[in-house]
Amino acid sequence: MLTTDPIPYAAFIVRHLLHPVGPRFGDRQAVAETEEMMDGDRWFWSDDNAKALEFLSLPKVWWAYPEAVEATFGFLRDLCRGPYVYRRLGQARLEAVENDGARARFVHSLMDITCDLPRGIVTVGVRFHDGRTARNVMLTGNYVRFTYAGIGHTLDVEDAIGAWEIRHRGDSLELSHASELRFAQHGRDLRLGRLVYAYRFDARSTIFRVEASLDLDPGVTVSDLVLTIAADDLTHGELGMVYNAVRARQPGAAPMRVGVTEPAEGLLPLAGAPYWSMSRDRFMRGFSPAIHSVPREPGRLSALNMVAREEGNLHWVAAEHAFPGERCGGLISAEETKLLTSGGFYDRVDDMAAIIGAEAAAPPSQPIDLSLSYDYGVELSAFARRARMLARAGEAAAPMVEEALGMHDQLLAAYEENMLAPAETDPRAIFSRPLSFVVMGLVDALAVTGSPRHREALRRAVDALLTFERPMKDMVGKPVSVFPMGKGKPPYLDCHAAAVLALARAATALDDPRIAPALDRALGTYALGTHAVDLGGPVKQDGVVIDVHDEAGNRHTHGSFWNYSAGLSLRGFAALRRSSRPELREVVARHKDRVELFETLMRRQVARSIRERGDALEIRTSVPSAESNSETQPWVAMGIIEDPCDDGPEAS
Repeated sequence: MLTTDPIPYAAFIVRHLLHPVGPRFGDRQAVAETEEMMDGDRWFWSDDNAKALEFLSLPKVWWAYPEAVEATFGFLRDLCRGPYVYRRLGQARLEAVENDGARARFVHSLMDITCDLPRGIVTVGVRFHDGRTARNVMLTGNYVRFTYAGIGHTLDVEDAIGAWEIRHRGDSLELSHASELRFAQHGRDLRLGRLVYAYRFDARSTIFRVEASLDLDPGVTVSDLVLTIAADDLTHGELGMVYNAVRARQPGAAPMRVGVTEPAEGLLPLAGAPYWSMSRDRFMRGFSPAIHSVPREPGRLSALNMVAREEGNLHWVAAEHAFPGERCGGLISAEETKLLTSGGFYDRVDDMAAIIGAEAAAPPSQPIDLSLSYDYGVELSAFARRARMLARAGEAAAPMVEEALGMHDQLLAAYEENMLAPAETDPRAIFSRPLSFVVMGLVDALAVTGSPRHREALRRAVDALLTFERPMKDMVGKPVSVFPMGKGKPPYLDCHAAAVLALARAATALDDPRIAPALDRALGTYALGTHAVDLGGPVKQDGVVIDVHDEAGNRHTHGSFWNYSAGLSLRGFAALRRSSRPELREVVARHKDRVELFETLMRRQVARSIRERGDALEIRTSVPSAESNSETQPWVAMGIIEDPCDDGPEAS
């Protein structure tokens, strides 16, 4: 029997997941991803702390653990900067996994770094624990261009590599390779100089630097030298790694954006740009990769030499740093500060330049993933829920209500500008699950303010969510529908369940005749099924699934093996059952027997996943899993307890 008392579930979060964050934000605690370090890491995710904050803001929990509530809120506030919610915070780590002096792999808390220095290759990827660690950038493909005695020359850097070095000391790592550059002219073999590429990393930062230094031979006089900092094999397709857009700040002009739509090659003038980036457009904002670059001397940056291949995706890009005039001997160098992200508002070029500039200028303290939060929407919901709970305390809590609402409204404005507006012309821009939480946050904000502004914003968000509904057929050919992760994406149970929950709650605040029929179709998508789960090999699992056929007859199914999907489903069913709207009660009545069966099975699944920890209850991520995490514990708990806000504000 599952207890509906939230305290034991909250006790697990407070006693086992709440950990000191580290030096970046001072003496603060936050909810860590897992109780024990995972693969040597302790990560603190912004979206998971928002999910925890929503649960911890329940009056009974808040009363029992006020310090934990304020710690979680404070950490989430620290990760919000203007329109951005930064994704996660790690702890300093930089360890050699392999190292033979020439080829190596290093694990940074938030990056994966590999090198093959004899070939002049350094690869960097954003690091995850769930198989999504990608090869975001492969730094190679460089050349030097110059003129000697009126004749132009271009020398390949990697072909001339003759020395290399790996220096790893404590928090710092420097990888380097050196090339002796020679050229022939009029039958003479001439030496240009020694070129060294150095790649510098720090365990306490996600910023890294690439420097090219050429020590010119005093025996030759050359002119119009160009050094490059290049990346090759950019669009390799693994784990969605595609780059198809370049953006840059331009001195005295508006930011530049160049979209690549077809195969091409050539120079893109970029004289004096203090910041430039490559990113993936026509993709969900929260998942799009980008490589950000800041030249040490912007006046040296002259152009990008680019090659785009199939479908107009970037393959190779070399930033050219120019040294005009004649030179005989001496040292010249070019350096770029770089940052990888896997989600962001990349059209906000000035913002992105300021973010990387501030991070690069600050003393390194603790690595932070400056990507946008995946679930950019759950933070809005958490702030609105905090405001709604505080509003019950009366005037004494008014300043705290105002602060929470202010944070909600700031992120809402950013979401509307950077997610909803672009989605009108590019429906791939947004992810449906966080949009569902934007809807729920607006329901809570509206309950506090009664503001026409919040009500209109709720209408717009519901309009956007309903565009995700995809008509399907069930196994007997009856029309049903599913809410997939994104436009053109396969359906996942968690995204579908979040949409059901959001629409059920929105119906209490809006008189919208579209909601009840959409929920009726969405409930018809649920079924019982057996599906395969990879647990070190395929394993059959029986349980609640979504099971549909598209218009071409293709079957799509996804199950509730992971408990957070079951938690979202249970919460949605409960919100429907508690609704005061007669049209929703009619929907529930039509699906009553099936929904009760689904609830029974999912509650049994959750019960089998619970482990007693003294007077605390841990909800493991699945029945066979060893532990809970910072997403599962609060989301499943919210599906078990009675949500005091399911009634919503008065409909209009």
